[in-house]
Amino acid sequence: YMRRDHYFDAREWLTKAEARNQKFNLYGNRIKRRIHECNVRLLNEADDSFKAGDYQQAKEHYAALDHGLSDADKQRCAVYLRSACVYCKLKDYPNADQSVLAALRYNHDPELALTLPPLLQQVLMPEGEDIAAGEHQEKLKSQIDAQATAIMNDLMARDTWHVTN
Repeated sequence: YMRRDHYFDAREWLTKAEARNQKFNLYGNRIKRRIHECNVRLLNEADDSFKAGDYQQAKEHYAALDHGLSDADKQRCAVYLRSACVYCKLKDYPNADQSVLAALRYNHDPELALTLPPLLQQVLMPEGEDIAAGEHQEKLKSQIDAQATAIMNDLMARDTWHVTN
């Protein structure tokens, strides 16, 4: 699977192999290293999809990454915050809001995450239906888009796997 760049499938298979290896420990830490390599590659693929503007694929990759990481690795990668940024780019503001709340709940870069809720709440709770309100909504959506890009640029600039908390 890894040679074919199917890192999600490889990680699933390796996770099963790791569970079976616990009984006799034939492979030492090699399986864990391969699982880590799959996680690194999955995060890189997701980030590359985001950079390329393929937000649907990025969303799928972050979701796949979310299901196989430990809580500490989820926090290290800020998976929920990354997902929130993808939802912002897809203009799926209710899911973006939920992902930001999860990021805050699980301490996924709260200093960055706290920049999105005020903007999202304004978009989710529109004040009126007149022309000025419509222009304000478009301005807010543009601000959310820019903020999501800034957050992702910050997250992608980090050396995620070597950060110590």
